[in-house]
Order: sequence, then C-alpha cells, then structure tokens
Amino acid sequence: MSDKKGEKGKPSPKAAKKALDNKVIAQALKVTYIASCRALDIKPQKTLTSAIDVAMEDGKKVVDKIAFRDHMMGALGVRSICDVLAGYSLCQNLGFFHCNVGEAGVEALCDLLRSSAGSWSKASKIRLLEITGDFDVPLLEPYPFIPPEQPPVLDNLPDEGGPVKLAKVVDPISELNKVVVHQANFLGLPAPPEFVSNELFSTCTAQGRLTRGALDLLGSTLAIDGIHLRVLVLDHNGIGDGGALALCQGLIHSASLSTLSLAYNEIGHRGGAGVAKLLWPQAACRVKLLNM
Repeated sequence: MSDKKGEKGKPSPKAAKKALDNKVIAQALKVTYIASCRALDIKPQKTLTSAIDVAMEDGKKVVDKIAFRDHMMGALGVRSICDVLAGYSLCQNLGFFHCNVGEAGVEALCDLLRSSAGSWSKASKIRLLEITGDFDVPLLEPYPFIPPEQPPVLDNLPDEGGPVKLAKVVDPISELNKVVVHQANFLGLPAPPEFVSNELFSTCTAQGRLTRGALDLLGSTLAIDGIHLRVLVLDHNGIGDGGALALCQGLIHSASLSTLSLAYNEIGHRGGAGVAKLLWPQAACRVKLLNM
C-alpha cells in the first residue's frame, strides 16, 4: 500500500520515492522543453511551463493533459511540443485551440503519433487530440462591444478550407453573430479587430489551415498499427467536403479511434457520405461516437 501514510503522517517510502521520481521527470521535461524552444528561437508556452512547475513542486501530479490557446504559437510551437513529448511518456491528452497549427504542425503531430506506435517507445501515447479553430483570421482578445460598422458574412467555404470571400451585409448584429458562431463559438469571442473596418472587407479572408494534404496525412497516420489515439476533435476548421473525404480515407483503417468530432466544418452530403463509411460494419474503424 504505497499511498498510505506512515504512523507520523509521513508518506510511505514507496510513495515518497514515487513523488521524487515525478519531480525529477518534471524537471527534465522543463529543461528539455526550454532547450527545444531555444533551438527553434521561439518563446516557451506558459501553459506548459506552469503545469511543469506545479508537478515539480507537488510530486504527486504529472503533466498528462496539455491544452494550448495562442494564435501566435504556429507550427514551430507545435513542433517544440512534439519533440519534447517524443521523450516523455506521461502525456495522454493534447489540445490546440486557435493555435495556427497548419499543415506543418499536423506533420509534427503525426511524427509524434508514429513515434509512439511501438511498444518499446518512450514517447507519449496520445489518446485524445483536439485541433479547433485553426483559421488565419486572428480571434484575439474579447471585446465588450459590438462594432457599429457592418461586419462581413461568410459565403461558401471551399472543399479544401481555402480562402473565403467576405461581403458587406445589412444587419450588423445578426450577421456578426453568424460569424462568431461559425468561427469562434467554442471560444466565446466577438469579431476580431480586422472585422471592424469596412475598408478591409474586400481583402480580409478566413483561411482554413488544415488542408487536404494535412488531413490526408493525419488520417493515414492514424491507420498505423499501434497508434493509441481514441478521441479526435477537429471542430471549427472549415475543412469542407474535400477535407472530410481526405481524412476519412485513412481513418476507416484506424483500429483505435472510437470518438470523432467534425462539428462546424461546412461538411455537405459528399463529405458526410465519406464520414458515414466509418460506421460500416466491415470497416476496421470502430467509431462509437460521431459528432457532426
């Protein structure tokens, strides 16, 4: 009974040793992460360093769930996280909320997933991966007012999640709500500064960064034997029919995935038909929960 305390209220020798080991592991994680950020010439994410500091002080907690929300993070920031987790085995949940992951960031995540496939691997065996709101349009700090100018309205998102044309509208409040719900409902943010000026309407675009190539790579990676991912959330990314089809070509062969969420992605009947194949009895994929 390693977790029981001794007669004087002190933890047992096994519990004390485990706490010390956790502190050492956390310290090594922080040193490695900071070194990786320096090598890539980027700033460390406070979300991760703060979680590591807590683990270093406590000893009973480990860094097993990490969620980032930083539009400045980009692919290099994702790469630094993946490089560190390739030598750290305790992280299971990984989330990126409006972090501009993009195609290069997805490639880094796929490298991490592949490195964890072997039973000998010391890499984190990610079981939940979430990438949401990966748009070029920056959804920054919340504003306590609705801009008086006419906001844009999204037309039709292309299949690849490419540029979206923005047009002037008549009803500012209702159309602003459409934009917020479409792109940033999960963040609870109003329109970003770029939407305030009417002069920017003709040039401002909402670019979905998860391209067909990135989604095809992610799907094929998850089809590899030994991948541990069970939950994949890709909400609010505007991947369209083409992106959904590219993703599901690989996912249909994933034996580990049980939950998939593709909500708010402008997926029509073509993409929906591709996603539905994941539910076929003969498919290797065993999706039990599907959110569209």
